[in-house]
This record gives sequence, C-alpha cells and structure tokens, in this order.
Amino acid sequence: MEDVINTWREEDLSIEPVPLTEGPFLQYTQEIPFTYCWSGALVPKPADWPQYIDVCGFFFRDPPHFEPPADLVRFLEAGPTPIYIGFGSIVVEDPDALTAILLEAVALCGQRVLLSSGWSKLGTSDLPANVFPLSDCPHEWLFQQVSAVVHHGGAGTTACGLKYSRPTTIVPFFGE
Repeated sequence: MEDVINTWREEDLSIEPVPLTEGPFLQYTQEIPFTYCWSGALVPKPADWPQYIDVCGFFFRDPPHFEPPADLVRFLEAGPTPIYIGFGSIVVEDPDALTAILLEAVALCGQRVLLSSGWSKLGTSDLPANVFPLSDCPHEWLFQQVSAVVHHGGAGTTACGLKYSRPTTIVPFFGE
C-alpha cells in the first residue's frame, strides 16, 4: 500500500512520503492505537500485546434488503444445501488455476457449491452443474442458505458465518 498511501500524502495532504524502511513500523514506534474486529471469545487478545492494541468484537450490520435472482433460487431449490466458497477481496495471480483446484476439491467431495467470483473473478469458465457462479450477494442472506462457509478469514465473513452457525473453513492468503 506504500504507493497509494504516499501518493495520497504527497498529492492530497501536501506532506512528505513515508520512507519504505519506516512505514511498516510506524504503528509500533508511534504507538498508534488500533483495534482488531473479532471477538475475544473466539481469539483472546494476547497478553503480550501493548495497551494501544485492542480487540473489540465483531461488527454486524442490519441485513440489507435482498431479492435473490431467479437462477440462484432455482439452484438452491434443486438439491441439497450447498457450500459457499468465496475469497472476497483477495486477488490471486492465476484465478483459472485456483478455480481448477476448487472444482477438483468439489468433485472429490461430491458437494453442491456457490462459488463467489470475488475480486479474483473465480469461476468465469465453464462450471459443472453442481457449482453456481455467484456475484455480489449479502452474506447476511446468503449464509442462511448454505451448509458451510469456505473463505479467506476476513473478520466480517468470519463473523457472519459464526452468527449463522455455519461450519467454517478458512483458507488464509496473507495476514488472516
């Protein structure tokens, strides 16, 4: 994010850029308060973390109004409850290769799946009949329709999966 942050600092704020050698350590050297948005009941704040770091709990929003498209409703009604697989804002170098791995796993498990394209545009090639390509869909509605959730471990997705008591498998990409 160095380039984005430094462009903003220089062009919008008219202040000097943060040197690459300092940027990753500023929150520690400056003791900048920040918080992690997960429940301490799930993962307690480590005892060795400084006071300026907090764990505040999950954030939830009111479920937005959502009318599912007819093809999604037909898929949901056509068989056993599917599993959700999606990696949201994660961008992968080779989405076709990741899609192939996911489809192989789905075939081995014999499950029906809602495959969210996300920022990586997964599932843009031909998909078998047991895999539905999913675009944007509010998790508050979606996770009430699935039997399990496979995702990258973002705090919001984790919270929503747990809120609706769905078994969750996290596939970490970085920092999750």
